[in-house]
Amino acid sequence: PRVKVNCVVMKNFNDDEMIDFVNMANETFGGDIDMRFIEWMPFNDNGWNRERFVSYKDMMERIASGSSRMRLERIGDGPNDTTKWWRAVGDSAFVDGQSCSVSENNGRSARIGFITSMSEHFCSTCNRLRITADGKIKVCLFGSNEKEV
Repeated sequence: PRVKVNCVVMKNFNDDEMIDFVNMANETFGGDIDMRFIEWMPFNDNGWNRERFVSYKDMMERIASGSSRMRLERIGDGPNDTTKWWRAVGDSAFVDGQSCSVSENNGRSARIGFITSMSEHFCSTCNRLRITADGKIKVCLFGSNEKEV
């Protein structure tokens, strides 16, 4: 399995770094990792507020408008995937700090994913189980039901 780097995107905190993360995935890791951007979700005590929320649509617009050399191309998702997958194409790949085409980077470009739990729900296709830090199983991150392991 590929390494996934997750970034929860928050307005006026790290939303201006999304292109840097995509470039890192291509330049530093040669396109061999998955870079996922996650919509900030409201949980108890995480300080969530609507003014800092960045939607999937807004993330896509930021990437498209923030770089003339980067465009994202839609690629397939699995039937139970919670991530919408894209790939950075064009002159968005880097080797040794120098911009190059994806073909010059051995055809590699990182997969760029968006987890849209707030703006485009995927509950009907999600088949995930999560284990909490205190050893309980949760079926849904938004649910309050937990079971002892």
